[in-house]
Amino acid sequence: MPLIVVTSPKAGTGRTSLAVNLGFGLLMEGRPVQMYDLGLPPGDLADWIALASRGPQRLSVQNDLDRMDRGQWNVIDLDWRRRESVGGLIAGDGCLLATTRLKDLDIQELLELEAGVKSLRGGRGIDLVVPTMVNSHHWAENEPGMLSLFEHFEEERIADPLPF
Repeated sequence: MPLIVVTSPKAGTGRTSLAVNLGFGLLMEGRPVQMYDLGLPPGDLADWIALASRGPQRLSVQNDLDRMDRGQWNVIDLDWRRRESVGGLIAGDGCLLATTRLKDLDIQELLELEAGVKSLRGGRGIDLVVPTMVNSHHWAENEPGMLSLFEHFEEERIADPLPF
């Protein structure tokens, strides 16, 4: 089954929110899902899931990648500073998503993340950049960040912006 890693060049970009939403989306489709919290410090993912688990759909959180079951979907919320712990996992199959705040985008940080991902994945970079914190009421604020993303990443590797 697929492995999805959600990471970002810095904290506060919506990484955990995206991981939780992916996990619940897969679960609602009837797919078996296991979540992994590799944040610094760990614990945010479990807190988010506890808040969201009010109905019959339940997700569990692990901190130990040695328990990974490849017979189910695995979603990892990864603080990039802990990348060594997943190096071998993200080298092969799987999808790596990177969240970035569009409002105060630091393209250099994102490009450094891309270089690090390529080194761990044998030349394969970020699969999808997910712009977050988009001001849907003032599109002019979003334009510099989106143009910068388009300059450095192919259009098919940029997700539709997620408004706040």
